[in-house]
Amino acid sequence: MNTLPHWWQNGVIYQIYPKSFQDTTGSGTANLRGVTQRLDYLKTLGIDAIWLTPFYISPQVDNGYDVANYTGHRSGLRHAG
Repeated sequence: MNTLPHWWQNGVIYQIYPKSFQDTTGSGTANLRGVTQRLDYLKTLGIDAIWLTPFYISPQVDNGYDVANYTGHRSGLRHAG
């Protein structure tokens, strides 16, 4: 039996709410490009994984966890530019 912990048992997980993390277009709403542009910075923090909160189409009753469409994403979050 392997008694070594899995990476996630001791890892640092950084949660990101993509809608408000970083706006790269000046629209007032952040986007996924804002996340990818900050990956090097996030790496310097020593994190092991990123947890993106839901960005699927949703009625937004509970910040996106009430997914209405698993194949689409909320408008404005796709890579801009």
